Amino acid sequence: MTDSNPRGAKAQLLIRQLARLRATTPAAGRSLDVAALIREDRDGR
Repeated sequence: MTDSNPRGAKAQLLIRQLARLRATTPAAGRSLDVAALIREDRDGR
């Protein structure tokens, strides 16, 4: 997988994760999970 735009790929991956979360997580917990995902993304950079 060759990406000329790794940040774009990272964003697409995050969007896919968020979509999966939205499908499996009750609305009340969603914001917490999103914040955790974003924090993981920042740490993983």
